[in-house]
Parts: sequence; structure tokens; C-alpha cells
Amino acid sequence: MISNAVQISVNQLRVGMFVAKLDRAWQETTFMLQGFHVASESDIRALKDQCGTVVIDPTHSAPGSFEHLPDLEVVEKRGIGLEWLKRLKSRFGAFTEASEKVAKDREELGLIPRDVVPMIYGEMKPIDAEIKRAEDVYQSTDQTLELVAKQFADGETVNLQSLGGAVENMVESAIANPDALMWVARIRAEDAATYAHSVKVAIYLLQLGRHLGFPPEQMGNLGMLGLLLDLGKIKVDRDLLLKKGKLTPAEFVLVKRHVELGVQALEDTGDVHVDVRDGILQHHERLDGSGYPAGLAGAAIGIYGRMAAVADSFAALTSVRPYAAPIPAYDALKILYGQAGTHYHAPLVEQFVQAIGVFPAGSLVELTSGEVATVLAHNRVRRLEPRVLVLTDIDKKPIHEPRALDLLLQPKAADGSDIKIVKGLPSGAYGLDLREFYFAS
Repeated sequence: MISNAVQISVNQLRVGMFVAKLDRAWQETTFMLQGFHVASESDIRALKDQCGTVVIDPTHSAPGSFEHLPDLEVVEKRGIGLEWLKRLKSRFGAFTEASEKVAKDREELGLIPRDVVPMIYGEMKPIDAEIKRAEDVYQSTDQTLELVAKQFADGETVNLQSLGGAVENMVESAIANPDALMWVARIRAEDAATYAHSVKVAIYLLQLGRHLGFPPEQMGNLGMLGLLLDLGKIKVDRDLLLKKGKLTPAEFVLVKRHVELGVQALEDTGDVHVDVRDGILQHHERLDGSGYPAGLAGAAIGIYGRMAAVADSFAALTSVRPYAAPIPAYDALKILYGQAGTHYHAPLVEQFVQAIGVFPAGSLVELTSGEVATVLAHNRVRRLEPRVLVLTDIDKKPIHEPRALDLLLQPKAADGSDIKIVKGLPSGAYGLDLREFYFAS
């Protein structure tokens, strides 16, 4: 039995509880996470389908989630009670500081800065309710970033204040529902937005930061880091950045300079946070020392640099590049897994997959029915059963009225079989252009 834990019936489950153990082996179930927060009633239904009892860890659970249990007072007298700090109220909504145990566990794994107490955010808004704001936030962020980049290109002092407002809006939307921003980013990226890569990196960092419990202030640093990490490329010869073949050693030296060029420009403003600066400097460093510009290794790479390395690499692998076609998100995650422990911080890779889902929002997938769909929102418990928007018929031809399916509810194909995901697909598969489809539910 796990320490500080309580075994309860699945009928006593409530949103906010942390499920630490099942009454059977994890591998005998469809759950991909060994330990997770119950985020919605659908999570509870999924647990009821497969378990009779579960073990709940109160020190990881949300306050108030145990109030319905008659023996809660006994549990607390036994020293297993909640150790929560005060609830916070702000424009970002109500959320709670995590327990000291959670903070210590994440600090020991290098998942959160030592001076930060992680948060546990409330249940996400439905993607339907957040999608409009996410679209507005994405568009305004891209436009603001373009203005900042123009200032840098023209030799002017970069004004980070305007970008700070955009980042604040991104943080607010990401806390409400990060899937909405991710879905919009996938669509807008196909519009060839000037700074689509940087905005996507920022969104991935915000999703990871929310998942890890970064407070809003540190979430803001993550968003700013994502937007600015490639600013220095504006000063690099565009022909090199667009080269389709492999760069020569001399050309690679020139391209690598974008890191120091970007940091130098930001330092001239006197307004860049040290976490953002360090993250930019280190986003191309690798754990085994094979990265650049300083060849840092292991613990010498800070948490922001390690997070940026994962998010930047994932965004690059799944996007169109001059020298390579995009690959499916699922395959990109497998590459990150394969390089975990050498190039990337292994615990962060694991957390990144949990944060964005095995099939992230906005990615294309093929279903067992033969149809192609885009993922609207991933399910936090059954990661292989997200909510999707079906875009084609079984012959891969676009349909006039896309329809939403929640794979968690086990919809049926024409032959009566359950509809599931067969595989992930790269952007643009079967000639599909997501700009032709708007959010439907």
C-alpha cells in the first residue's frame, strides 16, 4: 500500500482526487498513466468500467474532493490529511498550491524550479467554450511577434512590453484549456504564418507548464521563451535557413549563431527575465553534451532549457521544414522517447507526452472505419481515445459536414466494430487542408 493513501470504492470517486493505484495491474487496463488526477465525470466512468476499488492519495488530491467521505475526519487524525496551502484567486481563475510532497517529488526529478511551489489547476473549460478566445489570442500573438521581429531586423530596441500582454493572454487561455490553443495553432500554421513555429513552441511549453503545475508568473516566462527562442534567426542569412540539403560545417556555424544573436538583442532591452534568457541560450543544448552553443551537459542545463529543447524539437519534427517533410505527432513522440536520457531529459519527455497526449489536439489520425479525422481534445485517462472531428469518408474524400466523435464513448463503425485510431498521419495527408474545416461539435 502506498503511504498517505486511502482505498475507496469507485462509486466514491470525485473530480479532483488523485488515483495512485488500481485494484489490478495498470497494464491490464486501458489507462496509460500510472497515477493521474480525476479531471472529469468521464474519467470516473472510465474507472468504473474497469475497476471496483482504487487507492487515492490525499496529498496529491484537490481540496474538497474528500468532503463526501464519512471517515474523512478519521483519515486526517491518522495523519493522512491534506496539507494544502491557501487557495488563490486571480484573473487566471481559482487554483491551488500543491502539497509539499508534490513539490519535493517534482523538484527531485528536475521538473520544476527549486524556488517554485507547483500548482494544481482546476478542471479545464470545454474546448468549445475556449476555441474563439484561442483564435483571437493566436492571431494577436502572431501579429505582435511580427512587430517585435521587425524592430529587431531594423536595428531598433526590441519592445517586450507589447509581447508581454500577448503572453499574458496566452497563459490565460492555456490555463482554461490548452487543447484549444494547440488546435488553432495547427490550423493557423497551415496559413504559413510568419512566426508559426515560435508560437507553436510557446503553446507546447504552456501546455507542459500547466501540466507540471507552473504558477502563472512562470507560465508567462515559458510563453515568452517559446516566442523568442528563435528571434536571432532574423539576423541569419535566409538562404541558409531555407536550404534543402545538408548544411556544410561552415554554414552550420553561421546558423548556430542565432542563439547568441537573439540573447544579445534581448539583453540590450534590459527587460528580459533570467529564466527566459537562460532558456533561449540552452534550448539547443543536449544532456550528453552534443548540443550548442556551450556544449553543456546534464544538470548544467536548466529546467527552462530542457523544456524548450523538447518543445522546440517536437514542433520542428511535426512541421514542414526546407530539408524534411513533417512526420505524424505520434512518430515524433517516439523519436523523443528514443533520445530520452541522451539528448533530452527523460522525465520531461514522459511529462510532455502526458501533457499533450499521444495524439495531440490538431493532429490527423486514421480510424479503423477508414475515415480520417483531426483530434479535437485528448482524453486525460484513456490517451488513445480522444475526441475527434471526422473529415473524410472511408475513401479518404472530404465530407461536406464533418462530425465530432468521442472515442471514449466507443462509437460503432458500419460493421458494428468499435471505432479506434489506427495510426497518426502527417500534416496535409490525403491533401487535407485544415483551413477548410472550422471547429464543429
